[in-house]
Amino acid sequence: MKKRAREATRIYHKKLYSDKKLFQKGSSWLEKPNAEIIAVVKNNFIGKKHIKVLDLGAGVGRNAIPIAKIIGKSGGKVTCVDYLDVAIDKLNEYVKEHNVGKFIKGFVSSIEDFIINPNTYDFIVAHSVLTHTRSKEKMVQIIKDIAKGTRKNGIVYIYMITNSREFDSETGKEQDPEAEVEINFKEASALLKDIYKGWTIQALKKIPYEEKYKKRGKVVRWQVDYLLFIAKAGITR
Repeated sequence: MKKRAREATRIYHKKLYSDKKLFQKGSSWLEKPNAEIIAVVKNNFIGKKHIKVLDLGAGVGRNAIPIAKIIGKSGGKVTCVDYLDVAIDKLNEYVKEHNVGKFIKGFVSSIEDFIINPNTYDFIVAHSVLTHTRSKEKMVQIIKDIAKGTRKNGIVYIYMITNSREFDSETGKEQDPEAEVEINFKEASALLKDIYKGWTIQALKKIPYEEKYKKRGKVVRWQVDYLLFIAKAGITR
């Protein structure tokens, strides 16, 4: 089932990245960067030298490219990780188009296999990627590694899928969402609070989301509660 779920995710994103152009009006969620992520960068890192950012599940650079435009002027760098080679191929095209090639480096890797070195990054982004792992245990380890990989006064941004449900659009019948990792909002919140104990939690909230898309030839309605979590590491953590 997990292999089937990962394959469905791969097909969805491969088609999206092939059919839609980054930052083009009407290109679904690729049309613009995530507002909260860009706000974090602008409020915390403008003018600071040699800022290091890690973008897990970076895709084609929806967030990484705008971040690079902000921090690159002061020697900042963005490391992008995505398990889809098509995503990193497209990222490499877009960084040239947007003149940020000096500030972005992309890696084709699952987030489970990518090594997050301790005390390395000022800002780590994990946007809608943590439940796309091989198991809940792997996901928890990644969340812990993200915490360890963040420098003093660094910030972690997590946006993760919880309470995932799927329905047949025609009949309204609920069906298996085929999630790689299933977790509810309450459990995920408690997990993050525990791992990031001692940090300053700047945001922890539930954001309902719904989307219709084709899956194996049928239109499905996907319904989730995203969990938005932003936390800042203390100087003595």
